Amino acid sequence: TDNCTGTPLVEWVSDVVTGTCSKTMTRTYRVSDACGNVTTVTQTLTKTDDTQAPAVSCPTSPQIRIIPPSATQYTTSGTEFNPVSLTDNCGTVTATNNLNGNATLAGQTFGLGNTAVTWTATDGCTNSSTCTFTVTVQRGAIDIVKTGTLNMTVVNPTGRVDTGDRINYTFTVTNTGTTTLYNVVVTDANPNVIITGGTIGTMAPGATANATGVYTLTQADINAGIFNNTATASGVDGNSNPVSDNDGDTQTLTQSPALT
Repeated sequence: TDNCTGTPLVEWVSDVVTGTCSKTMTRTYRVSDACGNVTTVTQTLTKTDDTQAPAVSCPTSPQIRIIPPSATQYTTSGTEFNPVSLTDNCGTVTATNNLNGNATLAGQTFGLGNTAVTWTATDGCTNSSTCTFTVTVQRGAIDIVKTGTLNMTVVNPTGRVDTGDRINYTFTVTNTGTTTLYNVVVTDANPNVIITGGTIGTMAPGATANATGVYTLTQADINAGIFNNTATASGVDGNSNPVSDNDGDTQTLTQSPALT
């Protein structure tokens, strides 16, 4: 409208387009009337061209990490758990994760067991996509139970402790951790304990293995009135972290005086 006689003249001046996925066009017009008065007006038009979601790829699943027996959690190193790839058909795309809400997991800690990680990629037009993988934290642990049985029937007379009688041992070894153990062996602090089956090798989590041992008593043992010693089960995890456990056994050797 105008207060002068005649119809105002409307002329297009320019179009300025900004944005990539979501585009905004600012169109400018010049309006003049019959009296020579001139003014400009603008019109804003918005158009969303992109409806395609960005592409995001996660690390392979599961991501297994083995921590030392004394540790309780794993700390992320750098970008190892960040998206492997992040692309979009236009504009800038960002990714955030479900654990800390940030664009990186550097320094994030993971406890024992399985933790699901989801990355969400969002582009400038709010199109989004996700990928998910699992971080599995494992820890090695081992347990040994040593049981000794005094055998007083080896040397006559039976029923009393004599030189040459034996202590028979059983060793029960269990992988009580959550990762496979390797080079598992059973040893005894006393080198005179003869162990059979002490080289166990590889043990899966939860696996149990058995070994046996025998010790022949000496007169010095009988004079002492007691015999105790300790067995050890040892091995390494997949990162060569050592694991071990000890268990002891004590046998009372009751002396039987005799005169002939």
